[in-house]
Amino acid sequence: MKGNLAIDDLLVRPGEKKSGRLHIGNKAASEYSLPLTIINGADDGPILTIISGQHGTQYTGIAASLEIIRRIDPKKLSGAICVVPIVNVLGFEQRARLAFPLEDDFSGTKDLNRIWPGNKNRSLAHITINVLFTKVVSKAQYLLDLRGGDGYEYLSPSSVMITLVGNKEVDEKTRTLAEVVGYDLIFEANLSSIPTESQVNAGTGLPPLPISYGDERGRSQTEPPLAGIPTVVLENGDQGILREELVEKAVTGVMNVLKFLKMIEGIATPRKDCKRIGDAVQVRCKTGGIFLQKIKTGSNVEEGDRIGEVVSVDGSVEEVVATKSGLLLESFCNPSVNSGDILVEIVDIK
Repeated sequence: MKGNLAIDDLLVRPGEKKSGRLHIGNKAASEYSLPLTIINGADDGPILTIISGQHGTQYTGIAASLEIIRRIDPKKLSGAICVVPIVNVLGFEQRARLAFPLEDDFSGTKDLNRIWPGNKNRSLAHITINVLFTKVVSKAQYLLDLRGGDGYEYLSPSSVMITLVGNKEVDEKTRTLAEVVGYDLIFEANLSSIPTESQVNAGTGLPPLPISYGDERGRSQTEPPLAGIPTVVLENGDQGILREELVEKAVTGVMNVLKFLKMIEGIATPRKDCKRIGDAVQVRCKTGGIFLQKIKTGSNVEEGDRIGEVVSVDGSVEEVVATKSGLLLESFCNPSVNSGDILVEIVDIK
């Protein structure tokens, strides 16, 4: 029999939709909490958690989450949806790109998507993820993380990211949901081939951690699947710019999942023509200055192609050249760059 769903002080009966706050802790002079909406369907079904805004200026995912809250009628829903539309509230309020804008134990700021499942005995950043994980995500059978290109990056085209963790049942469900979303590209990482941060720091001789796909430990698409929760990350949009058609594309992807899980009416099937992302390389600059990109992100490049140039303040020029052939998937759209910055990412398509 369908029952009530409660998280913190928010209790929602079958057929109801309510919004409240997820208490995290305290800042110096005020309470700190996250927005939380629970849509408890009238009929039985799975629980799906939707999160967005781990990076406070990835607005496409945030807008899509809010649209899901607006559109779903609990009386026509089977199961329940828990939505945390902004995980990094401080980053959203301060328009801070990428990181949680408070010092982490006086050692700089932290990217919230590097510290899953969090730690209740550490700083506010770690507590945020720990509360989110233990009180919201752990209640769910499935997790969708809605993201979008941050203010410093071009991304093309839309893609989903998943990590296979070695649990056959979870991996199969994760892969199927990724195909159901319906985007063109799937980043599919395999956790068994990825070193942990502690292994790398211990000098084991393992290769450095991958950067782009969120496929190492401590990420939202890694830790929930390890806990038995199939998880898909939707990447859509770029430059921190809201485009209505891309928000709608993210909403459509979520609706496809809801239909496939039989949580709402309609039919959605896995898209079997999705292409997979293979090996990737990041091209970094040696000098600082202004990055002038000559080949549009989303284009195919050949090894040796001139992608752009970095012009230093003395007028000298560093050529930026493709180090492999493939799709120019991501690039740095903020023209001010420092030595060692990643300028572009080139990937194989399978």
